[in-house]
Order: sequence, then C-alpha cells, then structure tokens
Amino acid sequence: FPTRRSSDLGGIDWCVTEFIRVTERLLPEAYFHKLAPELQHGAQTRSGVPLRVQLLGSDPACLADNAALAVELGSGVIDLTFR
Repeated sequence: FPTRRSSDLGGIDWCVTEFIRVTERLLPEAYFHKLAPELQHGAQTRSGVPLRVQLLGSDPACLADNAALAVELGSGVIDLTFR
C-alpha cells in the first residue's frame, strides 16, 4: 500500500540531522552516510519526509566544501551553524 507522509496527517514537514561537526577537512562520504543514512534513499525518511543536513563549524571554506559534498550526496537543504 502507498506510504503516507507525516505531513499528510498534519505532522512533520521536514527532518534534520544531528549537528555534523566540521573542523579542518572534507569529511568522508561514509561519515555522512553513517550520520544521515537517509541520504542513500533520496534524502528522505522511510515515510517520505525530506531530510536537511546540519553542519557546525568555524571555518567557512571547510563548511562550504562539506556542504557541497552533502548536496552531491542528495541533501536538498543545508543548515549551516558557525561557531
């Protein structure tokens, strides 16, 4: 039978990952897949709710590189938090 989205029932419109800490390097794809396995399924939960990746760091260039990788892996939205 068809899968229903939580938002169809007045629930969740989107989900976010835990903060993925970015320090000084490009994180490996496997790390993104470990923390956000939904990226391997169209950046959606099993019920079809879109996933947003949250990155946390202080190096703008490094955050940008990791954000670009997250987009390549399927994330349609990136939430950047600078610390």
